[in-house]
Amino acid sequence: MIYISSITSKYEYIAKVAECHNITKAAKELYISQPSLTRYIASLESELNVKLFDRTTNPIQLTYAGERYLSECRRIMQMEKSLRKELQSLSVNEYGHLFLGATYTASALWLPEILPLFNKSYPGVEINILSRSDSCFTNELLNGTIDLAFNTLPLDSSELEYEFLSSAPIVIYIPAEHSILKDRNVTYNNLEDPIIISPEELRHQNFIALKTSSGLTKVVLRLMEIYNIVPSKVIYAPNIVSCYRLCAAGLGIFISTPYATRYTQPGKVPIIANFEDQNISITNVISFCKGRSLTTPEQFFIDISISQLKDNPNLLPLTAEQWEQLKNTRCDSIYVPF
Repeated sequence: MIYISSITSKYEYIAKVAECHNITKAAKELYISQPSLTRYIASLESELNVKLFDRTTNPIQLTYAGERYLSECRRIMQMEKSLRKELQSLSVNEYGHLFLGATYTASALWLPEILPLFNKSYPGVEINILSRSDSCFTNELLNGTIDLAFNTLPLDSSELEYEFLSSAPIVIYIPAEHSILKDRNVTYNNLEDPIIISPEELRHQNFIALKTSSGLTKVVLRLMEIYNIVPSKVIYAPNIVSCYRLCAAGLGIFISTPYATRYTQPGKVPIIANFEDQNISITNVISFCKGRSLTTPEQFFIDISISQLKDNPNLLPLTAEQWEQLKNTRCDSIYVPF
């Protein structure tokens, strides 16, 4: 169990109210009563002789003094957590915790290849994973809920920094029976040999998209804005696997990265396309709070993540040979992942 001092807890009170923009909601998430939280804030404001929150707005907002106070609160909380982790890492067996934020791709594809290596070197470190479709782990990093997060650029806060993992181009996946493909030769289609389409062909078509404000979604929206692509209909799905497989099933076009090919099912292979002049990519990183000292296990986790994404064939998009194999495999055959 991680011990949090009463002082740190009070700092978290301010951070939670700022995050929720509502005292009642914040009190519920902090498991304290609303009157107690209100009294604490009033007492603190009286002690400091400043207003931390502007209650005339709805929802309530931090004042400038409140923003400065919260910034220092976060710095103090992070310093305390870093100190505890540093002391823990002095143990011979490196006992402790590592709290990770992971996107769906990181959870499904990358962590199964990274964590066994980490666990072999640090068996005493307990891993805790917060996973979701979007890549906005800003509040959790700043509040100290998690230590490291798989993320995409740009980051949402200047208080975060990162280590580069990989960069991937944007790819357009089209259902194999789509009318766009009429009279096109797609026999040898793969990532190395995509068909070339024009932006005009994608206008007023059906699309599949992530329903969250993920890093991928932001990049895709940017691409659609640049090329003036207005969908006819959009089906929103909860994660990248659902999006990709709904596309392969014929329900719409999906714009993603080459990593999505890892979710291909036998006999249900979409067509890979690109724009001739396209130069848009997405950058994957591991992010953490700026200015904090990484523990030895945390730095090791970052190092092996960088190494694995660079060198491990299981973490790279499908090769032309693997793609061809899936195209020629019956749907009802047993699927063995590469």
